[in-house]
Amino acid sequence: MEPRDSPGTASDVARRFGRFVVAPPPGSEPGAGAGAGKRLALARIGLAGLAGLIALAVLAAVLGLARRSVLDWLAGQPEYQRPFREIVLDPPPPAWFRGGAPVFLDRVRDLGGYPETVSVLGLDLEKLARDFKNYCWVDKVARIERSYPNRLVVRLEYHHPVAEARCKEEANRLLSKDGVILPKQDTTLEAPGRLLWILGLDPPFQPKAGVQWKSLFSTSGKERVDPKVLAATRLADFLRMAREREGPRSDGARIVAILFDSNDEHTLFVQNAEMTMILWGDAPGAERPDEPAAEAKWTMLRDSVKAQPKLAVKHPDYLMFTKNGLAVYRANP
Repeated sequence: MEPRDSPGTASDVARRFGRFVVAPPPGSEPGAGAGAGKRLALARIGLAGLAGLIALAVLAAVLGLARRSVLDWLAGQPEYQRPFREIVLDPPPPAWFRGGAPVFLDRVRDLGGYPETVSVLGLDLEKLARDFKNYCWVDKVARIERSYPNRLVVRLEYHHPVAEARCKEEANRLLSKDGVILPKQDTTLEAPGRLLWILGLDPPFQPKAGVQWKSLFSTSGKERVDPKVLAATRLADFLRMAREREGPRSDGARIVAILFDSNDEHTLFVQNAEMTMILWGDAPGAERPDEPAAEAKWTMLRDSVKAQPKLAVKHPDYLMFTKNGLAVYRANP
């Protein structure tokens, strides 16, 4: 007789549940079930990690909103408020700027759309720098410094007028050394005086304060910065610095205007108070190899004025620079 298993034994349990056991595929190796278990565990770990990251992101967003709310609340407190007019400009606007720092700051405030009183803590300093740079009298914003509780210092470089351009059938315009158009009504400067005249220019194409003088060129049909204007303003700036450097000793030169050679737009003339024309040549820094440098020309002019205070030569004759100094060029020998 064959032995039988008693009910409840291991073999009986195996027979009862054997139909639920799936046989492993041929060629499978022992331990495959353990690999599946590992994959399931890794998947669960991955889901748990993702849930953790989402929780951290939500927490960061909540903390960020809370921080912004606190900063917005602080920015609105009275100790951080300051009238826009009381922003410190370093250096302050030049003495010849009408209205000084208050008017200057009012113009910037209007450009940027700021209220009369601002929160120094709440200001967007990058936007503020752009708004200052967009004002026609600002050449460069060096930096903006904010300090507790409501002090704001804006360090600037200004456009300085060096010449006044007299145009045909149009109002005169002030120009910086880089040919930037500046509004004359904002200054107390006049030409002749601290400024030189630039004569013989055609009106600019679509002039705008704070933008370089541009002309429409027929050859290309496009507007671009006028090289004649740049040459003249660079010469005007050189002459201004030379006069300021030497002070009263240079007053005798009495250069009052810059003009252009009708046959060569790159060749400049200067004119003194006695209406004498002096062939200057090219702009400072753009001299030809056989041409004296600007400093050498200035020295010749200064020495000639010392020897003959009223340097007068009648048109169409004019003076020109040579290796030995100034000489008269006779137009009709």
